[in-house]
Amino acid sequence: ARCGSLEQARDLLFAAAEAATPHDPDTAAVLLADVVEACFYLCDSASGLRAADRLADLTGPLASPTARLVGRMAEGFALVLGGRAGDGADLIRTAMAQAPDARATQDQWRFRWALMGPMFLREAGEARAAMADAVRTVRSVAAVGMLPFLLTRIARDSAGSDGWADAEAGYVEAIRLAQET
Repeated sequence: ARCGSLEQARDLLFAAAEAATPHDPDTAAVLLADVVEACFYLCDSASGLRAADRLADLTGPLASPTARLVGRMAEGFALVLGGRAGDGADLIRTAMAQAPDARATQDQWRFRWALMGPMFLREAGEARAAMADAVRTVRSVAAVGMLPFLLTRIARDSAGSDGWADAEAGYVEAIRLAQET
């Protein structure tokens, strides 16, 4: 469930990432990405930048493809939030250019990060087409529990452009699926 205190979530995720770093740096990177997401909603740029610094250390050449994608995406978001928009946008684009590994399509928390870049940057092109592909992928693997979250994200993106009819359809389907699951 996505509820509760964001401050508490941020602090718990930071602690979990700290504990995971020596034994499983890839998991630590994913946890820190979730820290960045909490910081985004809290408008906590200082903690987001602290997470970004840690992510930079964890997403080097020895990191898994998923850790690099998720970590670089989150690091870019944190840099934008912290006032370094140019550097952050470049990092997000770098992450978007990297194809997710096979695990990313099977794990909803990793998979969603591959979609967040185009929505965050609000750019047109191939990356935006990936969002429609993502919905098809989720439907094909019968990840019904993930669909409401994904559809809400895509509907929010459509509502921010001229795609109001698509936004309404996405929100209606997300609500219906959430009520059914």
